[in-house]
Amino acid sequence: MRLSNFEADLMRLHWIGIRLEVLYNGSYGISTKEKDAGWFKNAIREYIIIQLHNFLKLRNSIKIHSKETMFFDECLEPYWKPIHQHKKAIRELRNSYFAHLQEKKPFEKSIQEIIDTHQFPNYFGDILFFAGCANLYFNSFRNYFKKEYELARKKYKALTPVMIPHGGITEEKVPKKLDIARKQVNENITKNLDHLRTFGRISGIAD
Repeated sequence: MRLSNFEADLMRLHWIGIRLEVLYNGSYGISTKEKDAGWFKNAIREYIIIQLHNFLKLRNSIKIHSKETMFFDECLEPYWKPIHQHKKAIRELRNSYFAHLQEKKPFEKSIQEIIDTHQFPNYFGDILFFAGCANLYFNSFRNYFKKEYELARKKYKALTPVMIPHGGITEEKVPKKLDIARKQVNENITKNLDHLRTFGRISGIAD
């Protein structure tokens, strides 16, 4: 049993759509009064842009499977066009900062320079709008091609091995584990403080 190319694309669209739906819905629960609200929104913005890049690539693939998918995609233009018209900015932000970090070379452009060059709308509301559009595109495909979508999910589930858990740190144990690591680092710094001080950078860090 194998997934057809169209079924595989439906599954890829499923993953992108669900991720964006979770981010979209969760973003409205962020209190602006929380200490790290701004940083949390930035993290959400970055992950949404990564998924928007995936969405644009997936749309190019899923729409060409048949005349029906091509026509249906045209009907969904109000969902994909607002994202598509910013594809260059999305790709550059994703490749230069969010999925990669311009490894092993100085930064060629800042995030703001990329935004300014492409006139990319960067209000948090703009990003949520794009996420909502991509999610609605997924919902539309899921509902219209319901039979194919359900079959794709059944096939994928049947082909996927049973999930075996690895690791074992439960959420409530994380702070304690971090405290242990922090203590070990402090001991390492204290033990090597005289040598570290010769570099002239961290005098007093563990005093």
